[in-house]
Amino acid sequence: MGTAVGIVGIAVALGWLGERQAATKRLTQEQVSCLIESQHALRELGLFPPTERLRDAGEVLNPLIGVDFLAPADRVPAWAEPRKRDGPHRDAWLNDPEQAPRGDLSFLAQLADYDHLDTRSSGAFGRHVASGASLYLPTSSHPTELALQKAAKARIAEGLRSGEVLPALHDVRALARILATDEDSMSPVFAVSVLTIERKGYEAAVGRGLLDAGAWSPVSKQDATRMRLGVLALAELLAGAGTAQDYATLQEAGGMAYGRCAAVGAAITARNSRRILTAERWPLEPDWAWMDEALDAAIEEGGCAFLAGDSWRQEETLSAEELFPIAFESRSPALEAILKMPYLRTWALPFAFGQFGIGLPVDQQARELCSAG
Repeated sequence: MGTAVGIVGIAVALGWLGERQAATKRLTQEQVSCLIESQHALRELGLFPPTERLRDAGEVLNPLIGVDFLAPADRVPAWAEPRKRDGPHRDAWLNDPEQAPRGDLSFLAQLADYDHLDTRSSGAFGRHVASGASLYLPTSSHPTELALQKAAKARIAEGLRSGEVLPALHDVRALARILATDEDSMSPVFAVSVLTIERKGYEAAVGRGLLDAGAWSPVSKQDATRMRLGVLALAELLAGAGTAQDYATLQEAGGMAYGRCAAVGAAITARNSRRILTAERWPLEPDWAWMDEALDAAIEEGGCAFLAGDSWRQEETLSAEELFPIAFESRSPALEAILKMPYLRTWALPFAFGQFGIGLPVDQQARELCSAG
C-alpha cells in the first residue's frame, strides 16, 4: 500500500513539475516588446495592407497546390516538375538562367486582380478539407505550395534571360502578397521564402547591370526574419507563452502586421494537443486553463475568415480516445503510453509537443526576434 501511494505521489509531483516548467518558460516583457516593435517596423513597410477578401486567387493558384504527403496538385507544369537537388542546375534560375525550367507563367500577372488566397476553396487541398479532414492537430496536413516557389524562381530566371527584370519582380511580389493572405499556418512562411527569391533575383540583376539599384525595394533579410519569427512568436504567445494582457498590449500597439490568422490557427492546434492529454483531469492533476487565456481573447476578437465557420471546432467534439489515433500516429508507442497515463502525461507533454504544444523553442525564437530588431 505504501509503495503504491509513493508511486502515485511521484507521478503527481512530476505532473505539477511539467505544468510549472511551462509556466516558467513564458515570454518576458522584453520579448513581448520585441514582437510589438517588429510589427511596427513591418507596418511601416506597408507591404501587406488589410484586404476585404472579396476576390479569391484560388481559381488561379489552387490547381498548383497539393496536400502534404497525401495528394499531388491537380496540375504540375514543366517548370514545377521535381528536379535533383544536387547537380549543376540546382541554382540555375539564379546563376545560369538559360538552364532554368521554362513555361507559361502568365498566371502570375493575373494575381493583381485578386485580393486574397483561400487554399481551402478548391483544388486538392480544398477536396481534402471538404472530406472532413482534421486541420488543427499536430499531424494535420497542410497545403504544399512548393510549386509556387518554383514559379517564382522560373519567373526571375525569365526576367534575367530577357533583361526585363522589373516586371518579373512585380509578378513575384504579387505572388508573395497573395500567399501571405492565406490563413493556413504554413502559408506566411512560404510567402517569406518567395520574398527571399525576389531579393536574390534583384541582387543578381543589379550585379549584372540589368537593373538600377534604386529601381526596386526588396524586403531585407532583417524584415524577412521579422515576418517569419513574428508569426511563430505570436503563435507561442497565444498557445500559452503569453497572457491575455500581453495580447491586449500587442493589439493596443497596432496588432500584427503579418500572419495573425496563421498564428491563431497554430495556437488552436497547440490547444488541441493539450486537450487530448488533459480533457478529463484526474484528481490533483494541474489545471492548464491558464494557457488558453490569450487564445480565447484572440478568438473572441475574430478578424479571421476561418473563425467564422465551425471547421476549427471539429476536434473539440472528439473524445481523447478518438483523437489519439489521429494526433499520435507518428509518435513512438512508448511515448504514447506515457501520454495516456494520469499525472505522468502532464510531465511528458513538453517532450511530446514542446512547452506550449507547438514543438518549437519559444525562448530561442524570441531571442532571434529581438536580435532582428
